[in-house]
Amino acid sequence: MLRWIARALLVAVIAVGAFAAWQWPYTANLWRAVSEGRAEYPDLADRLPVVEKVAGAPAPLPGEPAVDEAARFAEAISYAESQRSWSLLIWQGGRLHVEKYMNGSSAAARPESASMHKTVLAMVVGQALADGVFKSLDDPIGAYIEEWAGDDRGKITLRQLLSMSSGLTTTASSGGLFSETLRFQMGLFPERLLLSRQVARPPNTDFEYLNVNSNLVGLALQRSLGRRYAEYLSEKIWRPIGASDGYVVPARPGGFVKTSGTLLAQARDWLRVGLLLKDDGLFDGRRVLPEGWVAQMTASSATNPIYGMQVWRASPHVAERYYNN
Repeated sequence: MLRWIARALLVAVIAVGAFAAWQWPYTANLWRAVSEGRAEYPDLADRLPVVEKVAGAPAPLPGEPAVDEAARFAEAISYAESQRSWSLLIWQGGRLHVEKYMNGSSAAARPESASMHKTVLAMVVGQALADGVFKSLDDPIGAYIEEWAGDDRGKITLRQLLSMSSGLTTTASSGGLFSETLRFQMGLFPERLLLSRQVARPPNTDFEYLNVNSNLVGLALQRSLGRRYAEYLSEKIWRPIGASDGYVVPARPGGFVKTSGTLLAQARDWLRVGLLLKDDGLFDGRRVLPEGWVAQMTASSATNPIYGMQVWRASPHVAERYYNN
C-alpha cells in the first residue's frame, strides 16, 4: 500500500512540475504578484516573462522642442508628486510645456497602463470597422465568437460591450489564489474564463464597468483579424502617430492578448493618444482614425451619460462617477 501511495505522490509531483513548466509565463506572473504584492512599477516591460512588441516609428512630437514651464505649473507638479505619480506631461496650445518624471521613472519607462488600453482598443475597433473586419457596431458578438453563436450571450452587440452595458457577469474575486479574477490576470486559460460568463440581466439596461466586456471585444477582434493584434495596432495607430515601441501581454507566446489593460508604452506616446482624441483622429494634421470615429467613441452611451465606448467623458460634470449599480 505504501508503495502505491509513494508512486501516486511521485506521479502527482511530476504532473504538477510539468504543468508549472508548461505554464511558466503564468507561474512567473503569479509568483511576482504574490511575492511582490503589486504589479505597479515604473517600467513593467522588463518584469514580465512574455510580452509582444507593438512596433513604433519614433518621431518628434509636434511643436518640438518642448517649453520648460515648470515654475508656471508648480502646483500641478506638486499634486502629481503627492499622488506618487511617475510622470506629468502638460500640453497646451500645440506645445509640450512640462515633462517631468518622478518616483524612479524616466522618459523611457513603460508602466502598467491599466484601463487606458481600453480607449486604444476602441480606436482599433474603429479601424477594424473601416477595414471590414467588423461589419457594424450592432453586430451580435456571436458572429465572431462561435461558442456563443447559439445562445443568448451571442446576441449581445459589440456596441453594448464597448459601452459597458452587456449585462454579463464578471469574474469572481473570491477564492484567493484560485479566484477567477486572479487566474485571468495571471493568464490561466483566459479564453475559457471569458466564455464561461453568463447573462445576469438584459443587455442595454444597466451600466456596469467590467473588464470582461473589453476582453470579449478583444477576443472577437483577435479571432477575426487573421494576424496578431500587436501587428495591427502597430500598423493602424502606433506607427502613424510616431510612437516608440510598445508592448502588449499575451497569455502565452502567440496566445490571447488582454485588451482591458497592460498596454506598456512611454508617457510621450500616451500624450500622442490624447492628441488623437483631441483632434478627431488627426495627428499633426494627418488622418489616422476614420473621420467621425472619435465623436462616436466619446458620445454618451445609452446607459451612462458620462461614459462613451471604452472612454470616460468629462461632460456632464459629476462630483463622483460610479462603476456599477
